[in-house]
Amino acid sequence: MLPSARVGLAIASALAVCSCVTQRQAQEVRDLRSQVSELQRNLVDVSMRVNNMDSRIEIVSQKVAELDARVQAGGSRQSLDVSKLPPPPAAEPAASVAVPPPAPQGAPVEKPVLRMDPISVYNGTFLKLQKGKLDEAEKGFREFIDLYPTHENADNAYYWLGEIYYSKGEFEPALRTFRELAEKYPKGNKVPDAMVKSGYCLLKLNRTEDAKVEFKKVIEEHPFSFAANQAQRKLEEL
Repeated sequence: MLPSARVGLAIASALAVCSCVTQRQAQEVRDLRSQVSELQRNLVDVSMRVNNMDSRIEIVSQKVAELDARVQAGGSRQSLDVSKLPPPPAAEPAASVAVPPPAPQGAPVEKPVLRMDPISVYNGTFLKLQKGKLDEAEKGFREFIDLYPTHENADNAYYWLGEIYYSKGEFEPALRTFRELAEKYPKGNKVPDAMVKSGYCLLKLNRTEDAKVEFKKVIEEHPFSFAANQAQRKLEEL
């Protein structure tokens, strides 16, 4: 083969290789551009969702702030809006009467014992609270705590007892009750709310620095709770 022919063949081969490389690179660029476009669309969608969620959070926060302001404006004797209390838990089967077996001849006859279901006791007390019978509800929640200290609603009973004290302006007993709840039922669902209310009690008792510590504790220990939002707003006001 002539030298010139060899050179021509080498050039043609090189051009073919370059063409293949260029096509492959062009395809890779197109793929990357497609991926970037997809990521941009996803980013826009996520951004819209975040903005929508922020708007909802802002609306809810405003409503909560309004309610909180109403509560704080109630003076030393806070009004407990019983119409907005959550419904009590569903009752278990009705109370049963234990009937003892027939007694032997001449033996004293025992009276039937009425055994109340704890849920029925709690619901009955909660109903009194909803009707605004605070003194009766206070007595009922105290008895429930004494009779059923390990029941799943015992922490709720503590919380509502504290709310009753608070609504009466009895801030020392309210503070003790909320703190007892947190100490005895650290995993209870009412603990964050009880901690916030402890902070409110401390404010009413003119213990502002202690209240700040309590609010910060709520945020640290229960950062994703509604109570943490309340604590943060209260700290910003102080």
